[in-house]
Amino acid sequence: MDMSFDGIVAAENDEAAEKTEAADHNVDNSDELWNHMFNDLQSVDTILAGGGMNPLYFDHWRAQLNNPTADPNEAKYARWAYQIPHIVFSKTQQMVNWPNSRIATDPEAEIAKLKQQPGKDILTWGGATFANYLISKGLIDEYNIRVSPKIQGRGKALFNNIQYRSNLTLIDVRQLRSGTVMLRYKA
Repeated sequence: MDMSFDGIVAAENDEAAEKTEAADHNVDNSDELWNHMFNDLQSVDTILAGGGMNPLYFDHWRAQLNNPTADPNEAKYARWAYQIPHIVFSKTQQMVNWPNSRIATDPEAEIAKLKQQPGKDILTWGGATFANYLISKGLIDEYNIRVSPKIQGRGKALFNNIQYRSNLTLIDVRQLRSGTVMLRYKA
């Protein structure tokens, strides 16, 4: 999850608070961030997303697959994501137009079932509301947060309305040349 220094993960209208490092910094920083991300994605074989990500997420990455002028890192991610199963959680949507993807309605039951199956890590992508729900239900095993050196001032916070305390264990810290800090904590 990308987060500003003041804890904002999305603008009030759900627009990502932090696009990519390339938006504000030079290409080297963007490549640095993408290289770390691609390394981390090697341990992932399933992606979870809230209904708010569908269809925007899939439309964006499908466009990168077919765009000869796409940023090479975005094209590489699109090719990777095209192969990875996605589960979109929604009680109102009926379909996902992406290979190996499906709709589910009960995150707690679905995640419990996934954790019992063999495989790699499960990743949750974006969506402040969905991420906050998973956090509030204690369904997160590890937090991977990129803190950008920005103060947004307003927007959606990741840890909004959390009703319990939780001590986390630091696993890894990586500082990028851009000033972004990548944090990993075990729940």
